[in-house]
Amino acid sequence: MPTKICAACKIEKDFNDFYTHKSGKPKSYCKSCTQKINRRWRDANVERMRKYMREWERNSRKVRREHHLERELKCRTNKYGKTPEWYRQKHAEQNGLCAICHLAETQKHKSYGTIMALAIDHNHATGKVRGLLCSQCNRTLTRCEAIPNWMENAAIYLAQY
Repeated sequence: MPTKICAACKIEKDFNDFYTHKSGKPKSYCKSCTQKINRRWRDANVERMRKYMREWERNSRKVRREHHLERELKCRTNKYGKTPEWYRQKHAEQNGLCAICHLAETQKHKSYGTIMALAIDHNHATGKVRGLLCSQCNRTLTRCEAIPNWMENAAIYLAQY
């Protein structure tokens, strides 16, 4: 196995004892010297490290959230044989509003506290996708389809008052 002399400790070591560049060539310092150098730098730059870690955490959280939303959108659209691009196009066509009430979604996600995405409305009998609805209109429409005469009964009830 090839060897190399560490530039810091001046000890000849096996290539496996060195981190490598992207090109595959070993770096100048062995792993143990690199770790000592990094530890010394972190100890000397505590505030800088804290600031870096806070920023990294904030960005990481944002990236994870965006990735989760994209994955969720892909799952929801695949369920109806559509793509996330189709959803985005339909969302733009409807100006981000519900196809029935023409209002923006106001329902908040239970876990995240963020406004939910518009639901993909489809005919339960045929599976054909119709448009995007807010959660209230989607639930109401589902009830109308599931319970015969629901709309007429609701109209009669409202007329009494």
